[in-house]
Amino acid sequence: MIGSFHIAARPMHRSIWLSLLLLMIFCDSIALADADLMIIGTRFRTPEADQAKHVADFLKAGKPVIGIRTATHAFKGSGNFDGLSFNDFGLKVLGETWVNHHGKHKKEGARGVIESAQSSHPILRGVKDVFGPSDVYSVTHLTPSDTILMRGAVTESLDPSSPEWPFRDKPKQKTTFLFQPNERIALVGGSLAERMNLFGDFESLLHTRVPELHLQVRNFGWPADEVGLQQRPDNYTKIDDPMDIFGPQLFICFWGFNEHCCLEPPSEKRRRSSKRTSTFARR
Repeated sequence: MIGSFHIAARPMHRSIWLSLLLLMIFCDSIALADADLMIIGTRFRTPEADQAKHVADFLKAGKPVIGIRTATHAFKGSGNFDGLSFNDFGLKVLGETWVNHHGKHKKEGARGVIESAQSSHPILRGVKDVFGPSDVYSVTHLTPSDTILMRGAVTESLDPSSPEWPFRDKPKQKTTFLFQPNERIALVGGSLAERMNLFGDFESLLHTRVPELHLQVRNFGWPADEVGLQQRPDNYTKIDDPMDIFGPQLFICFWGFNEHCCLEPPSEKRRRSSKRTSTFARR
């Protein structure tokens, strides 16, 4: 599988023959009983109970499994492998389930980029110039114990010579964001922010994580708003300006569709947004 992945394999003497089974179909799943390694590349298959038993016995024996691409979502259905549901096979056995396509499906390819720290790993011996005429799968469930041998860099097209997406430069030092005691936090933007008024999830999580800070959160999102442009009736601030009274010290900004459709240059939008938020932040 091209992308971030790890492979677990038990050491064996070269003179020992390995029984390898490419489990693409289930008609010969009984061969698992004598197999030392299972290489699986199925996609959303639903095995019969007797077929599932062979897979369950193989897994319970603690034998190694190599998953290729779609094996993260190899099975589906309500059945199970002796307690392990079909839907959990990818996450529980291979370490990942179906997340999404990274790159445009059938339009962008992927080039294998060897992790420099693992360049001398035995599995990578002789590996170079890896390219796949397909996008990569996203991986979100990596753990500290996983070993990444190769990453998938999305290319602009399916042509092996096409350039890769540029990698983002990593910060030289780890930065830590800290809320301040009694800090006043304002959410600004369009409907994405405004719809959060219907739920209290964000505020609840925030207060449960740092209850000692006594943070104050207010949502100023309105449909059709931009971060730097809030259209209101002429008499909206006749009594007072809610944002002025609240006096936010920290802004959580929701840029989206409204800014995208605006005809003014991006530099002007950024200037206007920065001017509006910094005006209150200085207070």
